[in-house]
Amino acid sequence: MALFSIELIIISIVALVFLFVSVYKSWSNTEEIKKELQEVKELLKRKDNEN
Repeated sequence: MALFSIELIIISIVALVFLFVSVYKSWSNTEEIKKELQEVKELLKRKDNEN
């Protein structure tokens, strides 16, 4: 039984690591998307100013 519980702990730690990695990746993606949206807004403002 002791070996089984150790394996469970290892599996849960690995699962938590994968979860944190996926959350971090999605968060960094949203940050990049925000930057791109900001750039698009600035370009649209420049076009409005030219017109």
